[in-house]
Amino acid sequence: MTATMNSRVLIFFATLALIVSTTTLIFLWAKGYTINRETRKVERVGMISVKSLPDGARIFLDNTLTLATNTTLGNLKGGTHKLRIEKEGFSSWEKDVLVKEELVTFVDVILVPRSVEIKPLTTSGVALPILNNSKDKIYFLAETSPELDIAQKSGIWSLDLNSSIFNIFKTGATLVFTDKRGLAYSSAEALLLSPSDNQMLIKMNEKGYYLADLGNGDAPAATATAVPALETWGKEILNKRRLLSDKYNLAGDLKEIATDPQTLWSPDEKKFLFRRKNEKGDSWRYFVHNLTDPLGVGEADEYLVSTVSLDSEMKFTWYPDSKHLLSSECETQPKANQPPGATCASGSIHLLEIDGTNNTQVYSGSMASDSLFPTPDGSKIIILATFNQTAPPNLYAISLR
Repeated sequence: MTATMNSRVLIFFATLALIVSTTTLIFLWAKGYTINRETRKVERVGMISVKSLPDGARIFLDNTLTLATNTTLGNLKGGTHKLRIEKEGFSSWEKDVLVKEELVTFVDVILVPRSVEIKPLTTSGVALPILNNSKDKIYFLAETSPELDIAQKSGIWSLDLNSSIFNIFKTGATLVFTDKRGLAYSSAEALLLSPSDNQMLIKMNEKGYYLADLGNGDAPAATATAVPALETWGKEILNKRRLLSDKYNLAGDLKEIATDPQTLWSPDEKKFLFRRKNEKGDSWRYFVHNLTDPLGVGEADEYLVSTVSLDSEMKFTWYPDSKHLLSSECETQPKANQPPGATCASGSIHLLEIDGTNNTQVYSGSMASDSLFPTPDGSKIIILATFNQTAPPNLYAISLR
């Protein structure tokens, strides 16, 4: 009986010791500590949390294959580690990643397909596509082609980027204003949207404008000048940027840059992109100022994104995740050789991180405009292009995944 009792006591204390030691190890691991098997000492370590789109990519840490995304790499010594992400059919990603003891470094990777899928969204011609300020809708002009037997009508259309977009005239497109006899909206020279996306200014020519309320469905009202609307909209934009500047307690040159109409704020309104000439004045330097608080491991409050010549046609657009940028560069050709509605002949698109690294080509080929329209989920980039020099440009979707 005594032997049985002693055995039970031993089992109890052994189990208790195992639970305590296991709990202690889990606690130490969670706090950023590990036990060095060689020295048998407790050491402070860090971790890297790796996510990728698409997931399931291979992770190489310091040139050694480890795991697949999405996962966390633990027990890492503080310092810089070389991280490489690879997936068949996609361009590889590589970067030196800083690890700090007792902290987690978060890495979000977007892998670009080596061969992207391109699908037409329109077939009879599109002009002047513009993205609304909410980044979820494109407005454009479309004119019915008598050669095509389709239900499309001439006028101003909108495309909801949150909807299914193949083919948009059968799914996600809406006719906003239809051409009338003596008033062809489809021949407008420019479309402008208010900061709140509730009004549209339609420029027919230098002396003819129409102001439309997009909320009530009424027909656009003629106006002789665009000045009142543009002045009001300009004040709205400035006021919003001043509020953002005050929110982050910006002052001096930084406040002036943040409120400049040419500055591009990120979708999450925690960063902004701006440019300035270099010391010699012979090139543009693009910067991203990062207002995220607190900054993550390895993050900085300002990055140099790119340096380009003064005559460069490069244009930057924020990617929806606010952690990447899209760049587009247009190659022009003589106006006489351009199809109607085109502003360039061809071009290229790159995806890059806000610190300028992993600058990866997404597309190179026909582009009728340097404007890019990423969908809110980032899965597609919509461009204006023409693959037939005798035909007008149309909208095409480039699929990233």
